[in-house]
Amino acid sequence: MYIKSEIEKKLIDKNIRLEILEETTSTNDYIKKFSNLDSAVVIAKKQTLGRGRLNRAFYSPENKGIYLSILLKPQLETKDSVKITTFTAVAVANAIEKVSGLKTQIKWVNDIFINSKKVCGILAEASQNFKESKLDYAVIGIGINLYGKDFPNEIKDIATSIELESGKKIDANLLVVEIINSLYKINNEINGDYLTKYKEKCFILNREIIVDTGKEKYKATALNVLDNGALLVEKEGKTFELDFGDVSVRI
Repeated sequence: MYIKSEIEKKLIDKNIRLEILEETTSTNDYIKKFSNLDSAVVIAKKQTLGRGRLNRAFYSPENKGIYLSILLKPQLETKDSVKITTFTAVAVANAIEKVSGLKTQIKWVNDIFINSKKVCGILAEASQNFKESKLDYAVIGIGINLYGKDFPNEIKDIATSIELESGKKIDANLLVVEIINSLYKINNEINGDYLTKYKEKCFILNREIIVDTGKEKYKATALNVLDNGALLVEKEGKTFELDFGDVSVRI
């Protein structure tokens, strides 16, 4: 499925440490051993303990998806850490569209959708330098449903794959290269206009949503995505920033 030499020769940054694993518990956990490096990428053919936001299990069967983690050293203050997930979402959306020709949408803060079904989830974790209020490094986990047409009963109505939507087999090596190159480009231009594209693709804006923080659920209206990546919401006539939690569109 993966050919390391094919990926490496097409990467813009030739200093990236790349590892491809047959199996691991979680690529996010594995890649932290390289936190002393400026950048690293770990790809696994299978994850046994893949996880998403709010510590939910992430469906990641062998050779059916792209399961990768990227280690970056973004020049961000701790208060702007949500930017990591928003610029990653744009990078992944760009890569999927370029390789597959499909149109993507984004659900704040970390999900990529195609034709109203989820095709990708993103889990960003950061190590903080509390003394300087900056990030030491960020680990970004990306899980994409690449192949396959069958999903477990609990997600079959809300999940899809690139193969299912495009009707063709996409080269996993090519998509990985596009994701990494797109992500590193945005990271190096972190104050660029990626947020404009994020807003264009974010289909929850100006809609009623349900917010789940893991501790409580409530109804609100999504108003805007702010420069720091937070979601501006309105609840019972009051507006506030949401920088953590899961949202769903109310049907």
